[in-house]
Amino acid sequence: MPLCAGDILLNVNGVDLTGVTRSEAVANLKNTSSPVVLKVLEMRPPEDGREDCSLPPCLAHLHCCKDIVLRRSTSGSLGFSIVGGLEEVNCNQSFFIRSIVEGTPAYNDGRIRCGDILLEVNGKSTWGMTHTALVRLLKELRGRITLTIVSWPGSLL
Repeated sequence: MPLCAGDILLNVNGVDLTGVTRSEAVANLKNTSSPVVLKVLEMRPPEDGREDCSLPPCLAHLHCCKDIVLRRSTSGSLGFSIVGGLEEVNCNQSFFIRSIVEGTPAYNDGRIRCGDILLEVNGKSTWGMTHTALVRLLKELRGRITLTIVSWPGSLL
């Protein structure tokens, strides 16, 4: 199977990439000679049709799940951008934190990292949502907002 956006790169030619930054993983890939052997955790939609589980089955054994409470007033951003969702690849895909903006609630909290997976917002699962619907939901919320986040080892492809 080919590599896809959202897959998690765990190892390159025997070099463990768990816990390294994205830039360190990219540097490792650029300095690798042929042939290249990758160990990858494939992120694919569940094949059994289950929609009731927040965590995609392939992540059930490999995660550090945490609830993060952010507070937002009537204006301003929560401070992160996301990628993923239903319409981005024409199939269910998890939502990943793409970037975090300095000086925002997410940045000031310090527990959300680029590459984390956003599972729930105020108890509502994001699995099966479109990107547009989740962005709209996040923009509309005010006050106390609980995000259920999964941190995982590896580097996001």
